[in-house]
Amino acid sequence: MTKRKLAYAFFMISYVGALAASLADLNLVGMVLGAPALVISGWTFLGHFVTLDDDLPGEWSNPEGSRKIWYLSLGELGLKAVIFLALLMVVYLP
Repeated sequence: MTKRKLAYAFFMISYVGALAASLADLNLVGMVLGAPALVISGWTFLGHFVTLDDDLPGEWSNPEGSRKIWYLSLGELGLKAVIFLALLMVVYLP
């Protein structure tokens, strides 16, 4: 199993465990189980946000100046933000 697949599996187990605990009204257990997924999703969002300027047309990750790469990067950042906020609501709002 690759490291990426292992990280995805760890994230999903943490997320599903937090969701199940939240639905069962075990809020403290949900917070503990969801903390790793929250850290992982927050870290990926923050890392992408910090390096977002590299995807601008003509910059480091986009030397050919493609606007498509820039828009895809913005979309990916938005998706990461939605996942982080959804996880935050599942883990810490109930």
